Amino acid sequence: MRRKKSTRKTSKETGGAAESFPIFSQEKDETSALAAKKTSKGFLLPILSLLFLIAALLMLHHWYRREDAVPVSRAAEVLAAEEEKPVLEGPLDLNRATLEELEMLPGIGEILAQRILEYREAHTGFRSIEELTEVSGIGRKKLDRIRDYIYLEETQDENTGG
Repeated sequence: MRRKKSTRKTSKETGGAAESFPIFSQEKDETSALAAKKTSKGFLLPILSLLFLIAALLMLHHWYRREDAVPVSRAAEVLAAEEEKPVLEGPLDLNRATLEELEMLPGIGEILAQRILEYREAHTGFRSIEELTEVSGIGRKKLDRIRDYIYLEETQDENTGG
């Protein structure tokens, strides 16, 4: 087996300076520079990670404080405005109710009230309360919610004389 040739300089080659003054040794300088690089790399990753985390938190903070987000106080105003709807004096006849009266029903706004009127006109009135689910935007749950507030007046057929 061959022995590796040592790259270490002997005191004869350096003129004895390495033994007397190790600070001036080229080998020592290279080793310290290497150690410094390793140490700086060791600190670089945590510092970059910390900076990334701070940037992410700042972006989240900014995103949550956008101006188009509805503040809690605004949501409370909307709920209060819905609660301030005029109160019905009694159930509404679905075939005679006006736009304003239909808007008084819980969960029925201007758009749904208009759709109810359009459906009523297109089909010459409602024949049953269940037919209200044919109106776009009114499903089973909404119908159950307003069922106690509406009725259909029975109309007598003129031909039967009744």
